[in-house]
Amino acid sequence: MRKVSLLIIFLFGFCKLSSQVNFTASLGNADKKIIFHIDESSIKIKSNTNYLWIFGDGETSTEKQPTHLYKKAGTYTICLQINDKKQVCKENVFTVTETGLKVKYVNDFIWPSGSISKVDSPFSYRIKADGKTFDFHRALDIVGEIGDDIKAVADGKVYKSFGSTLVVKHKMDTPMFINNKVTDLYYTMSLHLNERYVEKGETVKKGDVIAAVGEIGSRNYPHNHFEIRVGSYYSKVYLEKAKNSNKADKNTNINPKTGNFIDPQVNPLLFLDNTDNEKNSLKYSVSKKGTILFVKVISNYLEDYFNEIVIKHSSETEKEETLKLNFNTRQGLPYLSEKEKGDLSSNSNNSDYDYQDLTDNFDIHPIKFKYRNKKDYQIIFSFKILQFNPKNGDYILVKDIFGNVAKEVKSDF
Repeated sequence: MRKVSLLIIFLFGFCKLSSQVNFTASLGNADKKIIFHIDESSIKIKSNTNYLWIFGDGETSTEKQPTHLYKKAGTYTICLQINDKKQVCKENVFTVTETGLKVKYVNDFIWPSGSISKVDSPFSYRIKADGKTFDFHRALDIVGEIGDDIKAVADGKVYKSFGSTLVVKHKMDTPMFINNKVTDLYYTMSLHLNERYVEKGETVKKGDVIAAVGEIGSRNYPHNHFEIRVGSYYSKVYLEKAKNSNKADKNTNINPKTGNFIDPQVNPLLFLDNTDNEKNSLKYSVSKKGTILFVKVISNYLEDYFNEIVIKHSSETEKEETLKLNFNTRQGLPYLSEKEKGDLSSNSNNSDYDYQDLTDNFDIHPIKFKYRNKKDYQIIFSFKILQFNPKNGDYILVKDIFGNVAKEVKSDF
């Protein structure tokens, strides 16, 4: 790292937007430590390529993939120049918080219908309307009236239009680093539609009315089941059942480190503007009954941001272990390629992630969200562990979709 000098400013001039190179950022392994990634599909990288990163706080780097530790939280303008090409800067895109990172992936993005106050079922495990079965709901259910407008959230092209389903393909202004790869491709999907106004192949502009809210295929009420899929349209379970098929984006949906198919849905609130309601309301409490540790997670109904829980237990023993459960990446979540006998999951496309760990290490206890009526978000995790003692180095971390750490409000320890 070195200070930005007048010479650098003279050589590289003012920040100018360019389509020559694109980049993004992700959280490092410490507070305010940020890792920067180049989208190598946006520019040809050679072994002798030169890089100049300007981090917006007076520091720079010439590494290809630098890690930078910010001294304080804030929104920073980040610039990158490769060789003698034009410098590319991103302003109001990267916001570093005390423990997290918020990235604005699309510069101009709107709600497809309704608002955060109309979200009934969030992106989460949930008890279904029958009160017995569950699923991992990878969408937001935005309540409306039959015939309400559904708009294109950003510019794009209709990818699929059939029955009561509409899918639009888009490109991010700033790519996302997820599942060990950089991608700028995403799909928005609406289900249970009463009408579709566009067909496959049509170009849409942000704000265009493309469909109408309905309740076809839903046993609940009129709503827009809204998904965002990143990198690929096809789900993990679909690709696993169609391994020999030649789907156009099949190979783009593989984790480069594990070789496994990626489940593409992410929490839409990573994209949707909800700034006015961001109060860092996520909190948790801990209690223990025998060898079972219970972690109860709660947040305000206008801030359904929960994403990850990490627990380290049995420190300084042979049973020492760190568990991480992440909703967006599915890391650690119990996966079922086939539904098992006695499984309480629903028969929907969301039944491929179980609420019980197959090795019996933990269970997930969701709640029923139907007719939510401003009910706060809640989910409980029970961990079947032998020892949990913070004095020995055991800990629990609960995080939101941006990596912000939740507050602990009650503990038996």
